Amino acid sequence: MCIRDRVYTEQKLWPEAADLLQELAASESNEKRRARYKQTAGFITRDHLNEPRRALRLLWSSFDDDPSLLKSLESAETLAAQINDPKELLRAMQRRIKVMGPETNDTPKQRAERLRLWTEVARVCIQEMGDLKTGMQAYEAVSYTHLSAQQRAGDRRRG
Repeated sequence: MCIRDRVYTEQKLWPEAADLLQELAASESNEKRRARYKQTAGFITRDHLNEPRRALRLLWSSFDDDPSLLKSLESAETLAAQINDPKELLRAMQRRIKVMGPETNDTPKQRAERLRLWTEVARVCIQEMGDLKTGMQAYEAVSYTHLSAQQRAGDRRRG
């Protein structure tokens, strides 16, 4: 972090700090460093400037630059829910499911999170977007995830 950014954050000059971080990100060639600048600017924008849409854009951009920044993705989901944007919420949940990868080795905690995400995808599709077809496909994924977990547990008990 540069001296000017430290001064901005220590003196709580949040708009200046967020703008400087965006400028640094724009000129940064290293994707991981650029992603961190954007993520930090997104968190400042979310926490201190009350600009949720700008924060959401910054967090998406940081995750696009570095998909290992899962906090950006989790925060994007929370922000999308707070601003009541079903398309952004759906996007965040679908990306979180994708990041989780195949469910073959899910821990109970991961399985619970996957079930929560698929259930919420179904709810958003049906209730908020009026997309019954996609919502039903999401419910099928919930059923599959739940049943395959039960089958795996039964196989372990029998085996």
